[in-house]
Amino acid sequence: MAGERTPAEERLYAFADAVTRRDPDTAIAQCHPEVEFYSALASVEGQAFEGHDGIRRYFEDVVSAWDEWRVELHHVEEVPDGRLAVTMTMHVRGLHSGAEVAQEIGHVWELRDGLLWRCTAFPTGEMALAEAGVK
Repeated sequence: MAGERTPAEERLYAFADAVTRRDPDTAIAQCHPEVEFYSALASVEGQAFEGHDGIRRYFEDVVSAWDEWRVELHHVEEVPDGRLAVTMTMHVRGLHSGAEVAQEIGHVWELRDGLLWRCTAFPTGEMALAEAGVK
């Protein structure tokens, strides 16, 4: 039926919702134990958050820098090779500065054993869609 999400898409929506709610346990439940997650706005060093401990560190980094961190998903599509192409806007507000930023970005997620495994981040959603062959 049109409009229904695949199990992989459901995992991604649950992960994004967990980020917005600052719920690392729900986020981890969506991820493979060897997850590699890149976040443009959270990792100052530009390195991946690896494994379940890395996802916990991601949440700690978010809490230490941002008063608000909200994920607004615009488009999630599972492509024929099983990857997920994502366009989203990250809405953040600085913990100390109060400065607000909204940045459109894109991700392409690979899955392993039905779980979110490797995320490649892109500076725009269009780049993520192009990489996944959606556009």
